Amino acid sequence: MLLGDVLLAFQWLGPLFIYSDCCANRIGKVGERGVLSNWHALEWAICGLMLGPLGLLVYLVRRRALISEAKQHPIVVSAFHKYGVLLLILLVAAPYKRLIELIELVGLLR
Repeated sequence: MLLGDVLLAFQWLGPLFIYSDCCANRIGKVGERGVLSNWHALEWAICGLMLGPLGLLVYLVRRRALISEAKQHPIVVSAFHKYGVLLLILLVAAPYKRLIELIELVGLLR
């Protein structure tokens, strides 16, 4: 049970960390290069969401190179876009079972 909870935490905390770290370090897509690391912050977060802990590991391995590239070509993300996407990641990554439990709990409180 504990391992499942840890993996679940990585499943939705990973993309949040990846996206906020990309925005903080101004990591993003530069030009039309076809390199694996030439992704928008949202694409990195989707990678983390789809691959779970493995996606976070891929990002952390590439992070140093991404930051050095971002120092040469910084990308600025507006605050509205940044927090809107973070909220979207939370909503998408929320486990279905927990969402149903929350809906049932709210229904009982009425």
